[in-house]
Amino acid sequence: MICQCLKCSTLFRFTSSDITSYSTTNHYTINIGAALGQIATGGGADHLKEQLACIQVPSLSSPSFIYLERTMGTTFEAIVSEKLLVAGQMEKQLAIAQGNYHNGVPAITVVVDAGWSKRSHKHSYNANSGVGVIFGAATKALLFIGVRNKYCSVCAINTRNGNPIPSHQCYRNWSGSSCSMEADIILEGFCQSEEMHGLRYLWLIGDGDSSVYHSVITGVASYGRDITKVECANHAIKCYRNRLEALCNNKPDYRGKHGLSQNMMKRITHGARCAIKMHSATCDTVALRHDLRNGPRHYFGLHDKCNSAFCQHKSKLPSGKTNTYIISIHYFIQP
Repeated sequence: MICQCLKCSTLFRFTSSDITSYSTTNHYTINIGAALGQIATGGGADHLKEQLACIQVPSLSSPSFIYLERTMGTTFEAIVSEKLLVAGQMEKQLAIAQGNYHNGVPAITVVVDAGWSKRSHKHSYNANSGVGVIFGAATKALLFIGVRNKYCSVCAINTRNGNPIPSHQCYRNWSGSSCSMEADIILEGFCQSEEMHGLRYLWLIGDGDSSVYHSVITGVASYGRDITKVECANHAIKCYRNRLEALCNNKPDYRGKHGLSQNMMKRITHGARCAIKMHSATCDTVALRHDLRNGPRHYFGLHDKCNSAFCQHKSKLPSGKTNTYIISIHYFIQP
């Protein structure tokens, strides 16, 4: 709002928000905050207009919102790139201090994962976009992030209408299946490890997806064959619980209050997680295998083979039906 003094004719500007210089142009701080809030929550210009309309507040125009969205995206990308390099230097210093080298290059352990939206309503559906990340196991900091997109609205609309595709910022960078996005993103991160951070990702912690491990050992030319896969504890526990659920589906009689109830399966799974946590420090794989297979015996009351570090109960003979549970579970969850 602009006001003019009646005596001296001086103009005064009154604003409801401070003005911030952002990306060579000036913007109201409240507009920058509104656009940032929509980006953080996954909304857009139309969502912002609908929300502000409910409280009778005028919204910024769609072109202004799109401009702020794109410029802030560039800023975010620059900040993330800087943080990735800082995290890589931290991991490198720890590797050097611990003496972890591979052919003269510092080597570290990383945690990898990827994902994409997947929804099904009487049909199979995979999203057109996916993301993959690589974290340093020592610092828990992000070392690499990659995105794959199979769709660009500008390209799709002009192709459908038979028009030439105009010059634009196209985000489409993938033409394969959604399932293969993860392996490609993780492979890209491994191939750039030495260039970005001066590191080699020699130990890989991930889920049970064998395609990712196969892609890195065959695709990383300098050290791929020396990469070791470490099974993720969360995925191992998930598989452990899935086998118990599958056993109940195959043997419905095993369900019930005194059988493989939801609470009993939860307790058995919790015991398996405790065993993995303890033996991850001892690195005793023989004892870990014994404790994982002995878990159902323990929770159904048979303690003759329990590890003294977990159980101090005296053994008692279970009922015939419970003994059948133990035998079936012991056979069904064995590796």
